Amino acid sequence: ECPKGISITNIARMNREFLKAVFGSKETV
Repeated sequence: ECPKGISITNIARMNREFLKAVFGSKETV
């Protein structure tokens, strides 16, 4: 079992979505 790998993948995915939301809001503003 390697939960750390899954956690890293989930974190990376969340970070991507977070950055997208931040950049998206910045572009809108």
